[in-house]
Amino acid sequence: MDDGPIEHAIEHEVEETVRDPLARRWTPRRIILQLLGFLVGIALFAWAVVMATAEDNRIYIERIIEAPPRLLIGLIALTVLSIVFNALCFWAVIRPIKRLSTIDVISVNAISTVLSILPFKVSVLSRAFIHYRRDGIGIRDLVSWFAAMSALSLAALLPALGATLWRGQADLLWWISAIGGPILCTALGVGVCMKLNHWRIIRIASIGGWRLLRFPAIGAEQLLYRFIDLVGLAGRFWIGSRIIGLDLSLDQGLLLGTGYFLSAVLAPAGALGFAEMGATALGAAVGHDAGAVTSLALLITASQFPTAFVMAVAGWFRLRPDRLLVSRAPVVTRPDAADA
Repeated sequence: MDDGPIEHAIEHEVEETVRDPLARRWTPRRIILQLLGFLVGIALFAWAVVMATAEDNRIYIERIIEAPPRLLIGLIALTVLSIVFNALCFWAVIRPIKRLSTIDVISVNAISTVLSILPFKVSVLSRAFIHYRRDGIGIRDLVSWFAAMSALSLAALLPALGATLWRGQADLLWWISAIGGPILCTALGVGVCMKLNHWRIIRIASIGGWRLLRFPAIGAEQLLYRFIDLVGLAGRFWIGSRIIGLDLSLDQGLLLGTGYFLSAVLAPAGALGFAEMGATALGAAVGHDAGAVTSLALLITASQFPTAFVMAVAGWFRLRPDRLLVSRAPVVTRPDAADA
């Protein structure tokens, strides 16, 4: 059954890139838009730095410099946890199609995290390129995988974000909403894709993601990994707030962390700048000082990038994506070669 022009257009886009990324053609209009988006991100990041280094906010920078080693170690440890469990979400969702090595998927995720600051969606394209060339995952399966991941991520993140904006504190209704909301949204999405995937509108709206969203056990496993990822994300902002002296509860850490993550993912051309100012806007919306939240967001970025970079370097030597660039055919990994 035809799944619609949107999926076909995306498949063509992905295929054109992963088959020969060095020969990828970009129209002048798209290049200009990506560069403009990147410049906006740089401007937002510069604005964040200016805010954080202003006279009234220098106390936060001083506290970061004088931070106890145990808090910095905790921040780095939770950053590693977030990168690992975000990767496990990808690993779980693709498993009905192909069982990949967990270490390989974590390595790809670390590389993509580092590249997320660049325009032209280099982060997403690098992930697609490596899994296509190295693991032999087909174009249609890549599109289904990424569409399913997007839907499942939003199903977990948006209810958690909404619960914190609604309640503003970790009371009983917040816990019910923050935990029950993602479970309900995930179950609803999986149920629809299980029972109604013969409907053309479902196939088109899911951009092929229905192929992977119809497995309840996979949806539940992915949600468990996402919850751990969210706890780590909230913990990073909570520890960061202890470092700079900001009175931030764990649920508000989840709010800022979710805003930071969503702003990075939805940024039109690179996460840099958008992630920091997205968290700042949400922090200001719940009554925190904008300068303090900006300093906190910059601390999160300053801890995330070097940590991800170290993991990405290790992953690069394991995967050697530079060698894949000169290969014209996908390297197919045998199912029995992938570890659990």
